[in-house]
Order: sequence, then structure tokens, then C-alpha cells
Amino acid sequence: MPLTIHTLSNRAPFQYEGSLATGFHFWIGADGTHDFVASELLERLIGHFRAQARAVAVGASRDNPPAGSIGAWWIENRPGRQLASYVAAVLVEERLAIMAGDRLAFPAPTR
Repeated sequence: MPLTIHTLSNRAPFQYEGSLATGFHFWIGADGTHDFVASELLERLIGHFRAQARAVAVGASRDNPPAGSIGAWWIENRPGRQLASYVAAVLVEERLAIMAGDRLAFPAPTR
């Protein structure tokens, strides 16, 4: 059953289900538009930003996110629908990233 959460700016509710191992399904907007993000893409995103020593901006702009942000990475690695604001919220919800002010940090996994 999908979980309803909000983007990190608390502006838009959306639903998601899945896991890092299986990928995430998203239902966005009033019409419930569906999208899917594969686990491999999420692993690449997390690995890319975990390798950086600093927290990163979400960069949810659909056409001009700040350089170095999750949104800029998303546009470069998965053209099409800009899902940075939704993916960022799920990463925090799933404890794969943490908020550091208005940015996201990707701590090393605990074992």
C-alpha cells in the first residue's frame, strides 16, 4: 500500500511505495500520474552524493536547477520528468539521506 508524504518544502503531497532494493513507484499530482525510479539509478545517485564531503541542494527546478544539485544530476542522468523534489523526500523518509539545514547529506551506511 502506498505511503503518502510531502515534498521537503511541504508543498506537494504524493504517494510512493517500494524500497532501495526494488526501486520506487511514485504517484504525483491530483491525477496520480505514475512514475518509477529503478534501484540502479538510486544507487548511482546515492553513491555520487555520498562521495562528496558536503551536503547538497535539492535543486527542484524543472528546467534550471543549481549546478551540483540533485536536480542537476537528475536531469543529466534521467531526462524527462524532474523528480528531484519527490526523490529527495523519499530518501529522507527512508533514512537514506538526512536534512542538513535546507540541504541533503548522505552519510555512510551503518552496519
